[in-house]
Amino acid sequence: MTEHNNLETQISDTTVGKTRKSAASGKDVVDYVDKRELEIAINEYNSKNKERETQGLPRLPMTQYIGDSILKIVNGLGSRYNFRNYSYLDEMKSDAIVGCVYAVHKFDSNVSSNSYGFLNFFALRKMFNRIKIKKQKQKTEVDMMNDPSFE
Repeated sequence: MTEHNNLETQISDTTVGKTRKSAASGKDVVDYVDKRELEIAINEYNSKNKERETQGLPRLPMTQYIGDSILKIVNGLGSRYNFRNYSYLDEMKSDAIVGCVYAVHKFDSNVSSNSYGFLNFFALRKMFNRIKIKKQKQKTEVDMMNDPSFE
């Protein structure tokens, strides 16, 4: 029974971030991903994987915290006003998740210390890319329907 309560406490602790004052409005804002903790987790994960690569070993699986953070980032982007009403929002989110999983290995803390911004931008670009692909596909289908020579 105690173990179950501890698990619920851990889950509730990870679903809601820390409260901070917004620099723009001065209001209290709840961050759903803690940027500093995410950066530390990604740096530890990448350093362990670099050591393993030098030894010729395969990569370690991604940690639960990094995976949860990616899901929170992508779901947060998916609820933005400019993505909300697309019928293929699930495809956009899945592209962003897969892209972020691959991008975690590319993050270099020597270049930037903002791992949250890196993943957020990467997910955003993947979602825009899916919109572009769908629009191209829709244009091709409309052109085919309007072409009298196409049967």
